Amino acid sequence: MSKRKSTPTRRTVLSAIGTGFAGGLLGPGATATGRAESEYVLVQGDTCVPVRPMRRQLPVETFYDYQLPEKYISDANGASVGDTAPYASAGTLDFQRSQTSFAFLYQGPKGLSLVVVHGASGDSGSGSVTFEATGLPEDGDWVVKDDLYRDPNSGERENYDRWHVDGTDHRIDWTWGGGGADGGAFRGLGDDFEVVIDPAFNEDATLYDEYYKGTVTDWEFLSGFPDDPEHISLDMSEPIRITTGSCEQSGGGQKESGKQSEGGEKEEEKKNEGGKQEEEDEQGEKQEEEENKGEKEEEEQGSYTVCHEPPGNPDNAHTIHVGSESALRDHLDHGDSRGPCSEDG
Repeated sequence: MSKRKSTPTRRTVLSAIGTGFAGGLLGPGATATGRAESEYVLVQGDTCVPVRPMRRQLPVETFYDYQLPEKYISDANGASVGDTAPYASAGTLDFQRSQTSFAFLYQGPKGLSLVVVHGASGDSGSGSVTFEATGLPEDGDWVVKDDLYRDPNSGERENYDRWHVDGTDHRIDWTWGGGGADGGAFRGLGDDFEVVIDPAFNEDATLYDEYYKGTVTDWEFLSGFPDDPEHISLDMSEPIRITTGSCEQSGGGQKESGKQSEGGEKEEEKKNEGGKQEEEDEQGEKQEEEENKGEKEEEEQGSYTVCHEPPGNPDNAHTIHVGSESALRDHLDHGDSRGPCSEDG
């Protein structure tokens, strides 16, 4: 890329959030294509996690709900009239976070889609992102192009985004100002696919500082139920690979999260050793021991629990796991704290 630099603004390391990824999978619920929901994986570097599509009985363009003034709506952009989130995705408002880009798989009645959203509607922040995506099926299509709109009279383009989406290798340059957001939805991944996204954020993005500056601080992949998806924190400087199959087939090592507790036998023995006070003392010691053990296991596994507060948006604090000491230090240096957020237990 013409504007790629060696040091991103912020780096985080791919890891699964919550114990839902520790076991790896949900039950064998079949998708519309006949493939089990759990048979998709996300790979970054040598780390792999299973991911599950969000599911709704709505076409992806309806779920995304890209809202524009009526004069700008066209088949090319997949937009609809609305004022809930002007020039942005109203359907993903619950997922949007300030200075954050995210992606997820979506299973609707017309097939499997890849959805991407940058920024947050109504937020004062701006940003720029370039994605190079390879391996997209030729018979698929970007049914939502946010932002892509033209003057209805002259036909001239009135937005700044650039969509180069012919063939199987696509390049999209997004840039957005305060109050808006950006993104898109590609439908037609099919039963078997392997898509690679090579990102460039902030100064590395093609359109940075041509119209807007702004800073994207986080990149995430969402997985699971739309009402409460899991968040997977990504390294902003490394490509990701989304593919059908398992982590064993993909060649990436599966990252597990969550703390393991000792067996119930020792706990039962301690309850029988003495009176109530002794039990409470022993339980307190055991809890401290397990906490220390949990931190030690995190260090051994290379996965650290962090309560992450997006800059300027503490109400959106959420628990993540990062995969290296340097990433942990980076988060702590930016005001995050080690351990889960209080609302997450």
